[in-house]
Amino acid sequence: MTGHVRLTFLCVAFLVGALAVVSSAQAGWSPPLTVAHSLIEEGQVLATSPTQGAAVAWRGAGDHVLRVRRLGPGGTLGRVMKVPGPVYGEPFPRMAIAESGAIVVAWTHWEFETGPILYARRIGKHGKLGAIRTIAHDPEAFQELDERLAMDAAGNATIAWNRMHITAGFSHGDQVTYASVCIRRFTAAGSLGPVTCVPTDGGDNRGAQLAIEPSGRGAFTWTRYLDGRTTVRAMLIGRNGALGPALDVSSPYEYWSGGAAAVAVDGSGRATLAWSTGQIGQGATIRQISNRGLGTPHVFPTSGSTDQPRVAASTSGPATVVWIEDPSYRVKAVHILRSGAVGPVHSLSAPSSVSSTFAFAVAADGLGNTTVVYNAELPRRKPRSVVQARRFSGRGELGKPWNLSPIGPAGLVRAVAVVADERGVVTALSGSGVSRFVP
Repeated sequence: MTGHVRLTFLCVAFLVGALAVVSSAQAGWSPPLTVAHSLIEEGQVLATSPTQGAAVAWRGAGDHVLRVRRLGPGGTLGRVMKVPGPVYGEPFPRMAIAESGAIVVAWTHWEFETGPILYARRIGKHGKLGAIRTIAHDPEAFQELDERLAMDAAGNATIAWNRMHITAGFSHGDQVTYASVCIRRFTAAGSLGPVTCVPTDGGDNRGAQLAIEPSGRGAFTWTRYLDGRTTVRAMLIGRNGALGPALDVSSPYEYWSGGAAAVAVDGSGRATLAWSTGQIGQGATIRQISNRGLGTPHVFPTSGSTDQPRVAASTSGPATVVWIEDPSYRVKAVHILRSGAVGPVHSLSAPSSVSSTFAFAVAADGLGNTTVVYNAELPRRKPRSVVQARRFSGRGELGKPWNLSPIGPAGLVRAVAVVADERGVVTALSGSGVSRFVP
C-alpha cells in the first residue's frame, strides 16, 4: 500500500468512525429541556407534525392566556408564543399540527350570560395568527366541554365535543335532560363545515373521542346510555370528512365507570378501540373496526378493575393499548400486530402505592413502533418515583425501561404526554420537561 493510498484509507476510516460516534450520540433519549416554568401540572398538551417537529400548548398560570412553544425537527425550542383569546374556565386547550407545520388549537370559553363557547384558531408555520373561529355556541347548553381535536397531514382539522343540557333543581339536584356528542370540520382553507350532532334516540351520548390518520381517514367514538345500560358506539370518517353509519361496537352492559372509549386509526383506515366497563375482574376490552366490518372483541381479565385505557396506532398497522390495573396500580399493555393478531399482556411497571390513573400515555410512529410513558415506583427498600418510557417494536418486542425524569420521592405523580412522528422521532413531556427519542 503506497503512502497516498494509506493516508486516504486512514482518512476514510476516521470519517466513518466519527460518523458512527455522532450517530450513536444522537440515537436514544435526549436530556429533558424545560419548556416553561409556569406550566400548569396536567394542563399542558403535546402534538406533533408528521415531519416538522412538535409543540407544547398550555394556559398561563396568572393571565390564563394560551401559550404555544414549538420543538423543531432538530430538537431546538422556539420562542414562547402567546395566543390571545377568551379562555375563562378552560383548564387546557387541544392542539394538532399539519405536515406543513401549521397548528390548530381549540378550547372552550365559559360566558356566564351566554353559556359555553367552543373556539378554534389556526397558527401558521411561522407564527401568524388566524382569526378566532366559533366552532359551537348553544345558549341553552350547560356544557360544551371536553373537546377533542385531530388533523390530517393536509391541515384539515376535525373537532368533536360533548353537548349537555341540564335542568336546575333544588339542593344540587340538577338533572341532565339532554346529552349528545357533536362533530365539525375546519378545513385547511379556513371554511367551517356543518355541526353534526349524533341522534340520541331517547338516550344520552357522552364521552366523545376522535382520531384522524395523516391521509384524512378517521373514527369518532362515544358511549350511549339508555335504560341504565351502556353501549360503545363508533362512526368511521372518510378522507373528505364524510361520516359513516353509527355502529354498536359493544353489547349493552349495566355498570360503567371507565370513561370514554379510546380510539386510534392506522394508515388503512382501520380503527382500534379500547374501553373498560369498570367491572371487577374485567380488564380492557379491545376491538378493531374497518370498512370490512367489526373485528372480534378481546377482553383481558384482571384481579381488580381497570381504568380508562389509552391506544395508539401506527400508519403502518401495529397498535398498542395501555391501561392501569387496580388495586396494584400496575401499568399494563397489549401490542397488536399489523395482521390484527393480539399479543399477550405485559406488565410495564412494578406495583405502586399511588394511583397514576391519568399520568400515562402512548404514541405510535410511522415505522410501526409504539412508545408508552408512565409514572412508576422503583422497587427499592425505600420506594422512589420516576417517569419511565418503554417501546414496542412493530413485531411486538418490548424494550427496557428508560428514566425520563429525575428520581423523586415516593408518591410523586407527574403529568405526562407523548407523541411520535412518521420518521420515528418520539417527543415525551414529563412535568415541564420535554425529551426526544431519535432512532
